[in-house]
Order: sequence, then C-alpha cells, then structure tokens
Amino acid sequence: MDLRPVQAKIGGDETAAKIQQLDAGLEKAKIGIGKLNILGIENKLVFGAYNDRPEKSTEVNKMLTSFEKNGIQSFKEINTLAIVIERSRIRPNQQLNGTWSEPEKLVEIQLTDTHPIILASGQHRYAALKKMHDMLMEDERAIQKQMKRLEDLTSKSDEDVDEHHQLRETLAELTGKLLGMGLWGVTLYDKGKSTAHLH
Repeated sequence: MDLRPVQAKIGGDETAAKIQQLDAGLEKAKIGIGKLNILGIENKLVFGAYNDRPEKSTEVNKMLTSFEKNGIQSFKEINTLAIVIERSRIRPNQQLNGTWSEPEKLVEIQLTDTHPIILASGQHRYAALKKMHDMLMEDERAIQKQMKRLEDLTSKSDEDVDEHHQLRETLAELTGKLLGMGLWGVTLYDKGKSTAHLH
C-alpha cells in the first residue's frame, strides 16, 4: 500500500506540451500583422488547405447573428485570419509590426501578385461577412430605387419630401457600414517555415 501523500495529477500535459510546441513553431514563422480587404482584394481566398473542416451554413448563420448583435470585431486578436504565404509575395518595406490594441495604425497589406491567398482558417467568418455585405448591398439598391421613384414624381407632397429625406439618412448610414467593411485583421506566416507546424 502506497502511503505517500497523493500528488496532483494534471491531465492533458502531453496535449498542452504539443500545443505549446506548435505555438512556438508558428511564432517563429510569423512575418507580422496587418489588415487586408478580404471582400475587395483581387486575389482569390482559399480555405481548407490547413483546416479541412467543411463550411456549414448553420455556423455561417450563427456568425452572421453574432455580427449583427455584437458588431463584426474584425480586429480582435481572437478573430484575426491566419494567412500562410511566401515572403516574396509581400511588397517590401511594409511595417507589419503593429499591435491589435491599435488597429487604426495597422498597415493594409500590399501583395506583389494576384495569385490565390491560402488562409489557415476563417471560412465561416468570411462567408458570414460576404453574406452580410450582400444583404446590405441589396438594401442599398432598394433604397436608391425608392429615392429615384420619389424624385421622379411630377408633384411631390410633404410626405414624399420627408420620406426622401429619411431615405437619404438611411442610405448614408448604410454606405458608412459598407465602407471598409471588408477590412480584416490578418496574421501572416512564412509558408516555408510554417507548413510543418500547421499540418
């Protein structure tokens, strides 16, 4: 019978060590951080190379609901997108050493080509953002159509003028939401150094 004091046994030591090793490897491969217009960039975004989790519409809708309720939060460190890329594809002399606490100071990343960009994760965030953007664009078109209808009336009542004014206000807010909506915080990893750690 073992009468020594019982030592605490912490589960998951092996898993924790593996995660720590992975994080350390990724940190060495990190090129820097910045922002990227994921809705406006010419490069095609490719998901699934490192995370083969299929896109689920339920997850996209949950994400969309979260965006509507809590805001998009595209520069919160936990929401940033990881991009695995060759250093040579990033235009030189960009300051990619900002901080997530000052997102307004982050550099918008410039690339040297229009080849596809491989993202390590984030397909649901991207799909939800695209869906939200498309819905807002549809709203914008409907408002513009209604404004045009009011403008084309041969005689305009006070109600027509008031409605037009309200629509202009709504359109201004909508345009403000759409402006820069695609800008998202990204962390860049050197493809040559990070692929072994991401698989």
